[in-house]
Parts: sequence; structure tokens; C-alpha cells
Amino acid sequence: MSRSTFCGRFMRQNGFRAKLCVREIIFDSSIQAQWAGEVIRQNWRGYGLSDTYRFEDYDIKTGKLRYRPGYWASIEEFASLIADGQTEEEAIHKLRPKFEERVQFLQSRREPLPLPGSGKRVPTFAPNDQMEKVRPFVNDFWERIFGTSYSTSFVSNESTLEVWEQIYIPGGRQELIARVKAIYGVDITDYYDRPIPVVLRIISEKGGG
Repeated sequence: MSRSTFCGRFMRQNGFRAKLCVREIIFDSSIQAQWAGEVIRQNWRGYGLSDTYRFEDYDIKTGKLRYRPGYWASIEEFASLIADGQTEEEAIHKLRPKFEERVQFLQSRREPLPLPGSGKRVPTFAPNDQMEKVRPFVNDFWERIFGTSYSTSFVSNESTLEVWEQIYIPGGRQELIARVKAIYGVDITDYYDRPIPVVLRIISEKGGG
């Protein structure tokens, strides 16, 4: 046997061993990663949390709107997750995409989903520094449009008028738009769904508030 032939066989054997070792390392790492992920999921489940629940896993609460015709639908495990419609079916249908958006948001922050049937969760307050920047106009807006003091509310930077409309405005979206136009002379139809700080700045600038 020549030296080159022997070296070639030796290298091939070492190459085989190296590949085998690499495969063992990858396989072992995969097991460890799966095991670590499962440990995290088990810990979450121990606290009544998960990252895999679906819309159908939750009990959908429904009821009639108090101040106008229609129905509301919500999932109490998710704070402020609510939708409304002319029928219960429509309200539930509108709730689904909002649920999916909330799930994506929680997953983007690597937060678990609440356990179905676990009841209401204590909400985590989001930043509201942009709302503070539109003071004192927000105080005037809250009193004249919603008929209550802004000091009784917590409004985050991402909050929209839809949530407060359902609490304070019997006629819903159209009535709120009409109130703003009558009081401030500004039509907010085109930016109604934008965050409240943005809407208030536009009203203040256009209406001279």
C-alpha cells in the first residue's frame, strides 16, 4: 500500500468521523433546543400561559350594546379586546382579526398567551408620553366630546377613538365625528382610526384648539 493511498483512506475515515461528529453535535443541539423550548412552554403552562392557543380555544363573550342597536363580542383574557356589529355573528367575525393582531403583538414581544378560561388579566400599561404632549387640549376634548374628565382615564400612545366611542358615545363612530365637527370645525373621518395623539394634534392645528 502506498503512502498516498494510506493517507487517503485515513483522511476519508477522519472525514467520515468528522461528519458523524458534526451530525451528532447538530442532532444534540437540536434536542437541547427542543428541550429548552419545551421547558419554557411547560413553565408558561404552569402559570396558565402558552404561545399556541387559537381563537377557537377561547370563550367569546357577547352582549347587546347599551346605547345603540347592535352587539359586542370580547375575550376577557385579553384586556380591551372588543368588537361590535349589527349581529352577534358580525361582532365575533370582526373580533377575530383583532385577536390575531394581538397575538402577533404578544409574540413579537415574546410574551405568552393567556390560558383560555383563566379570566381577566391585569393589563400592562403602555407609554402615554405622546398624550401628555397634547395637554391641555386633551382635557378640553375629553370634557366637550366625552362629557367626562380626562383625569379619570388612562390613554396610551396607541389608543384609538373606537375604544372610548363604545364607552361614552351612544351613536358610535358617526356621532363622535359629528360632535368633533360641530365643536371644533374639523372633519376627522379620514384619520379616525389613527392613534388619538395624532388625531388630537390634527384637530388642534386645523381647529385652532
